[in-house]
Amino acid sequence: MSAVKNIAMGPGMRLFFFELTSIGLVGTIAFYNLWMGYVFGHVGGLGILGLLGSWAGHIASKKGYGYRWAFWACFASSIIFGVVSVGIVWGLGGGGCGGIVSIAVAIVVIVFYALAKRKRGGMRDHSAKEAGGRMPMKKFASVLIIIVGIAAFAFPQKGDIILLAGPYLGQKPPGMTPEIFAPGIVSTGLDELNSVFSPDGSEFYFCVRNINGAVSIFQMTMKDGVWSGPRLLPFASRFGDIDVSISPAGDALLFSSRRPLPGSQGPRPDNDFWLAARKGETWADPVHLGSGINSDSHDYYPVMTGKGAIYFSSQREGPGKNDIYRSERINGAYMEAVKIGDAINTEYREYDPYISPAEDMLIFTSEKPEGFGRGDLYISFRDRDGNWIKAVNMGENINSPGPEFCPMLSPDGKYLFFTSARFAGDRFPERPFLFNDFMAAHNLPANGLCDIYWVDAGIIEALRPKH
Repeated sequence: MSAVKNIAMGPGMRLFFFELTSIGLVGTIAFYNLWMGYVFGHVGGLGILGLLGSWAGHIASKKGYGYRWAFWACFASSIIFGVVSVGIVWGLGGGGCGGIVSIAVAIVVIVFYALAKRKRGGMRDHSAKEAGGRMPMKKFASVLIIIVGIAAFAFPQKGDIILLAGPYLGQKPPGMTPEIFAPGIVSTGLDELNSVFSPDGSEFYFCVRNINGAVSIFQMTMKDGVWSGPRLLPFASRFGDIDVSISPAGDALLFSSRRPLPGSQGPRPDNDFWLAARKGETWADPVHLGSGINSDSHDYYPVMTGKGAIYFSSQREGPGKNDIYRSERINGAYMEAVKIGDAINTEYREYDPYISPAEDMLIFTSEKPEGFGRGDLYISFRDRDGNWIKAVNMGENINSPGPEFCPMLSPDGKYLFFTSARFAGDRFPERPFLFNDFMAAHNLPANGLCDIYWVDAGIIEALRPKH
């Protein structure tokens, strides 16, 4: 009874309850971040909870019993969490900050335990200097671990990634009103352009552009139901790769670029089309599609039909005069492109055509003055004779005062993706913006730069002619 009383009343037991309270505090912050989706970066930080547990087990067993298994089990968990976190998060493109913190603090604990053992003749001696005026070694180490643990968990760390699991990056499907796709992940404060999923839904591609016009294509891949972070394509160049699309069969990746032809130096004066063939789980080096489809002017937004023909937009009739063309593939080569008729092309700019695999529906952007903004999405269907009917505006539910472009239907036909530069805020806010307000808006989507939106494809069926 006296031993129990000494433990209950002594400073070791008080420190034990202090540890339990700290575990509760750090754990609450940690699991809040886990609930918010910041998983892999903070799973390493769970190792800090293991360290706290090891200290608690050590202090509670003042006489040494139960100490070894309690300490080493918790301590081992901290190392495992840390190593797994660093490996997984770096593998997915994040920073692994939580794991690094966990491992670093584990090393600190080893040093403190070694110093304490040397100074006090063993780690089981807990009471020798507890009553002194200076903070005991183990108490100092405990406070250090708690401070670092709270710092590691309090806010999502730079480089952490959000767990994305399931179809469409785990995003909640939209209704008949367009919504920003994957805000803060794909659609950010940057200028994001066109996007496309692979036919099996396990790969996602999109473009990012900066104010100087530099642009890159990024890829996200789903493995075991979990999505990776955005990564450059393996054959990325510095010459403005843009307008990515995937063939309906998933065996070819198309894009537009000013990259030089083999043997040439420096960027081309105009954008041409390139094709990368599927090579296992990745893509082979892209090849230039030749002079049949390409021109000496800018050629943009190639989209392939189920039979291999490519629809695209081109300025071959003059700078700034975009029209939509079609090129047939014969014996593996693309023939001279043919301009689509006046049901699609007008005296105004038409560009960014999405063609359905069956080649019976066309969605594109037109800058006709009758629209709702600086460029609206239009849609056309083929009639019974195979001719394109006059394109109609997709309406103010899709179009905004800003430009809408880069349409792309999901492989399952359920959702329409497109790019928009619509602005979500009020031009005249309730109060003058502070500098921090501008910085916050700059880092968020719907700030006037381009974002990727998606909407239920039922809106297409509502526009399909009844006959």
